[in-house]
Amino acid sequence: MGNQPTTALLPEPATREKGYTEGDSRSPTRRRSAQLFVDPELDPHPSDGAVSSLAVSANLAYVVAGEAAALRLWDLTTGVQVRSWRVGAGAGPIREVTFTADTAYILASVGSTVVRVPLKGDEGGPVVVVHRRFPITSFSLSQSMQHRTRKLVTAAYDNTVSIYDAAADCFSGHNPPPLDAKAHTQLNAAGFVVCFSPDSRYLAVGMSTGDVRAFAALTFKAISPFTPHREAVLALDIGWAGAERHMLLASGGGDNCVRVHSLMTSELMFELDGHVEPVTSVTFSSEGVYLASASRDGTIALWSTISGCQLWLFVGHCGAVNALTFVPSIEERLLSAGDDASIREWSLKTGKQKRMW
Repeated sequence: MGNQPTTALLPEPATREKGYTEGDSRSPTRRRSAQLFVDPELDPHPSDGAVSSLAVSANLAYVVAGEAAALRLWDLTTGVQVRSWRVGAGAGPIREVTFTADTAYILASVGSTVVRVPLKGDEGGPVVVVHRRFPITSFSLSQSMQHRTRKLVTAAYDNTVSIYDAAADCFSGHNPPPLDAKAHTQLNAAGFVVCFSPDSRYLAVGMSTGDVRAFAALTFKAISPFTPHREAVLALDIGWAGAERHMLLASGGGDNCVRVHSLMTSELMFELDGHVEPVTSVTFSSEGVYLASASRDGTIALWSTISGCQLWLFVGHCGAVNALTFVPSIEERLLSAGDDASIREWSLKTGKQKRMW
């Protein structure tokens, strides 16, 4: 894999401008687009390029990876780096990435901002769509194709959760309007990590206190509380499971434990103890048959959502594993990324690594 042309994201200021409230559309930060510059010599595998976030596009064409200083787009089939963007000095790591449902854009958290990045160069450059006062720890985009109900939720280091109405205008045009701060809702939850359910009807929030809460996405009515972790919640996912297609909520924490609850009844289904260090990522497979968990201990565990039994323990990363995502296909695969700057693909049939890039 050779070096690829690089585009760079210059960060917005990490603090709020004097005289403006958070997200105020009058703020210079809210109006200004992310700036770009070309760096043709960006190494696909820098020594300091720990990968902190990972996502696969809905059309299975691309993988996007967020690092401390770069955002990289890879061809999922060939493993070749297609494009990359350099993060400006002092912006902080890219903690979360996702694709929009139509694969037209990437959303990435860069410091205290969420940035919209077009996959096609003729669609303009990266644009800041959300700016918060403190660095963003997690965000989630509801993937509803009904633009009027699509929402973007962010959690930040001040332990607040903000929910924005993500209108269609925010995902079209070269210079879309910022998300309206007046339309956003402040959720009464000290959130550190957030995620929407696959059908976008529910929102889960993991807290630094170890508590896990869930809400109806339209009314924000709270569901019964879940069994808390003994330390901060670091990872969340909601997935379908079983022939009845009921929803499960998985959480991973600083207590090295993975807990799986029924989303609707709050019943604790499984408590999974397969890691010896904090759990950094949890994710359900597309069909809900599997749950994968990653840890700072460098391992990845694959679990059955039916029995709660551990099926495989994947070992190969040199250092913490930070991100996981399944690749839905005839032979479902699992991708992982970590502090060793690598992305690895694992076979769910053999339990072995298939490739690395």
